[in-house]
Amino acid sequence: MRNKLNCFQMTSALLIAIGFCLCPPPLSAAPSPGASGYKVIKTVPVGGEGGWDYVYVDSGARRVYISRGTHTVVMDADTYAVVGDIPDTQGVHG
Repeated sequence: MRNKLNCFQMTSALLIAIGFCLCPPPLSAAPSPGASGYKVIKTVPVGGEGGWDYVYVDSGARRVYISRGTHTVVMDADTYAVVGDIPDTQGVHG
């Protein structure tokens, strides 16, 4: 009797496991991402050799600092004009 009960329990557990594997979760389970409110208003080419790493915005001084690996470009946040360059910052990141 004990073997029949264990066999029945194992068969039931196996059928339940197979059922979960064959039935995919509903697609509506995960909420879709909402609108962030952010949008691109302008694209500004920075120019120069190589890529850039991180960008830091100083809202008080109205400056944007763009690290370029060996130097940092300083840009005016209002006119998008390059107003300076901080040289010799080898390996600058963030």
